[in-house]
Amino acid sequence: MAPFFFILLASVFARLASATLYTVGGPAGWTLPSRAKLNYTEWSENTDFKIGDILEFNYVPKAHTVLEVTRTDFRYCNISNPLTKFDDASGKTTVTLTNPGNYYFIDGVGQHCEEGQKFQARVTNGSSSHSPSSSIASSPSSGFNPSLVPSSSPSSLEPALGPSAAIPPAVAAAPATSPPFCRVTLTAAFAIASALLHTSSAFH
Repeated sequence: MAPFFFILLASVFARLASATLYTVGGPAGWTLPSRAKLNYTEWSENTDFKIGDILEFNYVPKAHTVLEVTRTDFRYCNISNPLTKFDDASGKTTVTLTNPGNYYFIDGVGQHCEEGQKFQARVTNGSSSHSPSSSIASSPSSGFNPSLVPSSSPSSLEPALGPSAAIPPAVAAAPATSPPFCRVTLTAAFAIASALLHTSSAFH
């Protein structure tokens, strides 16, 4: 069992090595679509999410939250019974997509969900094969380069929103060597390994 687990863990790290970090909302962040003419649904439908990819939500604390919900709650914008609630004081939340299937995210503040602050991420089984350069190049309308954008503090994020901001189809991310990414990768690795181990055990 031990050798199998280490082989499984190694395969998980191999997947995560090619993972992509997506900044939800691009430079505008996780905010009301009407503030920056964002369309989260269009962005997510045009993004090829893979197991191991990471979603990064940047928002003003207390003004916004991130809720992972069921399909039904997503459809009706029900914020009362989330699967997981993220309300980080730092204004930055990262979510690793550890399993294939559909993930549903909404904002849990006021009527933000009804106003369009929601999206569905469809995750396919398999390693992420896209790279930051190819992801950006695939979008003729996107001139956003994440490596050129300075980090925004939560207090400065909301006022910076403007009518011309748009979500690039795929905003790839920081190098896998950055400390925050490493911490997320390690957690994600064990989560994915546990899920795969459970699946494998079911067939024996």
